[in-house]
Amino acid sequence: MNHPTRDLRQRGFTLPEILAVIALIGILVSTVVTSFGTAEQELAMASSKDTLLNDIPSALISYRAINGSLNGVVKKTITDAGVPANGPFGDAWTLGTPAARTVSLAWVLTSAEDPDAFGANLSTALGNASGSAISAVSYDSSKETLTVNYRIP
Repeated sequence: MNHPTRDLRQRGFTLPEILAVIALIGILVSTVVTSFGTAEQELAMASSKDTLLNDIPSALISYRAINGSLNGVVKKTITDAGVPANGPFGDAWTLGTPAARTVSLAWVLTSAEDPDAFGANLSTALGNASGSAISAVSYDSSKETLTVNYRIP
C-alpha cells in the first residue's frame, strides 16, 4: 500500500545529524572521564591527609608508649603498628628521628598525576590542620617530596 504523505527519501538520518550526535557523545565522554580523574585525585588527597594527620601520629604515640621514646622509630615499626605501608602513590616514604621527640617523614609523590600541584595542595591542607601533631610541612618540587615533621609530647 502506498502512503501519499510519506516521503521515501526520509528513511534514515542525514550525515550532519549523525555527526552532531557523535560530537555530543564525544563531549559527554570527555566530561565523564575528566570527572573521574578529579574524583580520583580528591580521594587520593583525602586518603593522604587522613594517613598523615591521624594514622601516623597515632602509631607514633603507640610506639613511644611501648618503647619509652621515639628514638629508633622507622617505617617498618610504624607499619607494624597498623599504618598502611603503601599510600596512594606507593611505598616510597621514609621515617626518621632527627630529635628526641620529633619524627620526620619524607613522602615521594612522583607517581601522582601532577606531583607539584598535589604536593602543594596537600602541604597547605596539612599546614592548616589545627590541633594536630604536625609541627612543620614542606614540599620540595625538585625532588617531588613532601616532608612532614611530627612533634609527639
